[in-house]
Amino acid sequence: MLSHEEIVAIYAAGPEAMVALVKIYRATGFGLALGLALRLKDQMVNEHFLETGAYDPALLGTHVHSVTCVMSSLAQLADLTSDAPLLARVKVFYDNGLNQLRDALGWALESSRPEANPDFGEVNTTGDIVETALILGRWGYGGYYGDAERSLRSHLLPSQLRDISFITDPDNPTGVDGKRDVARRRLGAFGFPAPYGHRPLDLPRIGFNLDIVGGAVVRADSSRGRGWLHYARRHLGAGADHERLFSSRARRCRSRRIG
Repeated sequence: MLSHEEIVAIYAAGPEAMVALVKIYRATGFGLALGLALRLKDQMVNEHFLETGAYDPALLGTHVHSVTCVMSSLAQLADLTSDAPLLARVKVFYDNGLNQLRDALGWALESSRPEANPDFGEVNTTGDIVETALILGRWGYGGYYGDAERSLRSHLLPSQLRDISFITDPDNPTGVDGKRDVARRRLGAFGFPAPYGHRPLDLPRIGFNLDIVGGAVVRADSSRGRGWLHYARRHLGAGADHERLFSSRARRCRSRRIG
């Protein structure tokens, strides 16, 4: 049995561990994963995500994706275990503290540190917001499907790198793989956009990190799955096709390895 201090250390070292435990249990039924997720949940609701729903950086930290990842993880755990009080705790943070970190279109800060660039975002965070909103909507809370769709259409999908004409490959006389075919290998990536475009003002460089791609793609794929299906059936009729929420030209989606 892990001590309280060990649970606190797990949370401090990597809040994202929670979502992994929930997904492991959902996929495999591995009971120890669920048990540890529940212990972490107790730590989070007792000492971090409080009843007021306020965002306190002293309790939640300033790395915003860590905050929203835990929010999404708690929502997924509540959904998995049919824990209505836990989901209500998530909802009160979504409706209150989260608004200090995001805008109405789903863009959110990368960091809430006072010295951080106020236009520097992170797409992983938007993915967490979409995932949480879908769960809240599925549980019958009004308006959250609309927030999920608005965030997906207005920020997450448009922030994908689709024009690579401005990228030039660096000199690579020794054939280092990391410098090979850089532009083409970044096509379709996600990164740290501003509310108004890929590059925040006063930022000398722009980045598209592959770990950000993972977070964005997983959330977008989840959005195409049971969350939107439930929305479509509820609001468009029992026989509705959730693909209507996406472009008719994108009915089929496939991934391939580049490089």
